[in-house]
Amino acid sequence: MHVNVEYPEVILNIKDVKVAIDAGDKVGDILERALFELDNDICIRSSEEPGIAHREKILGINPRDTDSIEDRRLEVLLRWYDSPLYTETVLRQKMDATLGENQYVLKIDLNTKTVFCLVELTRKRMQKSVIDMLDQMVPLDYLISVALRYNTWKKINENLTWQQALQKTWRMMKEEVL
Repeated sequence: MHVNVEYPEVILNIKDVKVAIDAGDKVGDILERALFELDNDICIRSSEEPGIAHREKILGINPRDTDSIEDRRLEVLLRWYDSPLYTETVLRQKMDATLGENQYVLKIDLNTKTVFCLVELTRKRMQKSVIDMLDQMVPLDYLISVALRYNTWKKINENLTWQQALQKTWRMMKEEVL
């Protein structure tokens, strides 16, 4: 977005003019970065750290020091698009938007009034956020259960050789993202 202006060599040799041009370039760079960041912060999915921090402040979210910007973005998404209509469709749409499609398994049993959710290992840090969201959306007379979807023997067998498996504990194989 920089405007390149060609100044005559005589003008550029004047010290005060050169300092003014350099200062203008620095201010222009800062302005350009601020405009780019502001443009990205319009949408939560493209927000950078300041935009996410601003939304966290609005929503009263206290992020952990170990949370990545992506984890924080997902947490904001979970709470930002809160809909008063709590239907299964809205719940699944919200889960798809925040965790991603095929990143969870959701089973709702209307007869036993239970909601069971398995969260993929890749979204392990979002488990508490999913519990909080389900607490808000699911009726109080339903039992909610959220667990991690650990690796199964079939998945381990497909991704690891026997030599690789011998170097790991069962817990490591179960809980590592393959």
